[in-house]
Amino acid sequence: MEKGKEHIKLILLSCLIVATVIQTALLWLGSMSSHNFLKQNIGSEPIIPMNIWVVQAGNNDTGLSNSLAFYLGDTTGNDKKDYKRLTSELGKVVYSYEEEKALEKQEGIPWNKLFSMPSIVFEYEIPLEFEHITGLSKTAGMTQKLDYVFMYSNNKFQKEASLCLINSKEDYFYELTVQGNFQDIEKVYAAVTEADLSKHITAYQPSATIENVQIKGNVFLPTSSQEALVTYPVLEMKNGIATDTGEGQHLLETKVNDFFVSPLIKEKDVYEDGTVVYKEQKKTLVTYNPEGVIEYLNLDPKQAQNVTNLRQGYNKVLSFVQQAESIAKHTADNLYLANIVQEGQKITYYFDLSFNGYRIQLSDALKKKLGITSYLEVVVKGNDFISMKICTLEVYPKWQTESFKSHYLEPMDDMYSLLLEQGIEDLEIDRLELVYLVSDETLPIKLAWGVIYKQRWYYP
Repeated sequence: MEKGKEHIKLILLSCLIVATVIQTALLWLGSMSSHNFLKQNIGSEPIIPMNIWVVQAGNNDTGLSNSLAFYLGDTTGNDKKDYKRLTSELGKVVYSYEEEKALEKQEGIPWNKLFSMPSIVFEYEIPLEFEHITGLSKTAGMTQKLDYVFMYSNNKFQKEASLCLINSKEDYFYELTVQGNFQDIEKVYAAVTEADLSKHITAYQPSATIENVQIKGNVFLPTSSQEALVTYPVLEMKNGIATDTGEGQHLLETKVNDFFVSPLIKEKDVYEDGTVVYKEQKKTLVTYNPEGVIEYLNLDPKQAQNVTNLRQGYNKVLSFVQQAESIAKHTADNLYLANIVQEGQKITYYFDLSFNGYRIQLSDALKKKLGITSYLEVVVKGNDFISMKICTLEVYPKWQTESFKSHYLEPMDDMYSLLLEQGIEDLEIDRLELVYLVSDETLPIKLAWGVIYKQRWYYP
């Protein structure tokens, strides 16, 4: 009997020791089963727009629109949640569209007409197929790519609205009338345009409604009757992974564990320049560059690939971004889709960073130093991640605000002068906007005017 009790005690003691070892490993490395997100099932959510704007309609005596637009993130403080709600409602409205005839492609976008009515504007960084915007497999027979969706209504979204589907790069559009429940859109429009709120946030003027402004398509330019155009928080950039400290090493281990099936058995090499290389059984290679980049490489991708479409791949990347430890949550919440390049079955997704609706614009020299083209670059083929580059430099607001006073006419005049000096007569620029410009990651980050001309950035 005593021997039996001793045997039970020994078993219980052994279990306790094993549980202690596992708990210690989890504290250091995190949960092994939950950390590898490279094999997640693929969803089919629509692609989230870069910006959503609420347009308060108005006309002046000349018949031109003098509408004002408000950036949705300025009003709610939780733009990602609201973006998803409004994008989801857009998909539901389009799903109920029952017209069978094909939509008619029309040339010459009627910007003044569009901005003369109450509108919700979905703006995308790159032209996308309508099905990727709505999340529906077949969308009103629409196969062309779009970078703007206007939802406008003369009765402020009371059960009926019109959609204008726009490709601003190629200057064509489609229109359709939809009916349904616009509950979220109606509430958002009413809340944002309410006088007590709108007078306390930055108002933007659509460039397409401004005479003698040579900008392709439309951009939303900040405007103010006050001395300062905008008051904004100054930012700073930090890399929390300091591998010369125990805390920094632990943080790096936590971040790279996302990429390994069995993190406990990965190999690790540390080099004199601070580079850290992790390997796992000729399957996975992860390199940490102390300048601030984690690079993942799949050494053993599957040969028999399932075909993944663009939206499936996007959802796969989004699932990883939202769950993985390798990307901080406040960074993940501020990423936007900047570009997509498809080569056969291989699809590369480029994501960049924004803050309060302003791009975090890394200079070309800084990108070269880091060895990146975007803040996050992911290659997907079939159901596999093939490679990934993640910038680990994180952006935080400093306890400091500044006022920006330069009107948008100043950088335009500077840009026109620069082009004329070079003998260039085509003065129409692609884009003008305020950006957080980062030339040196060690210095405070402030707003500056950025101009895109012939697909290249300038900062006059």
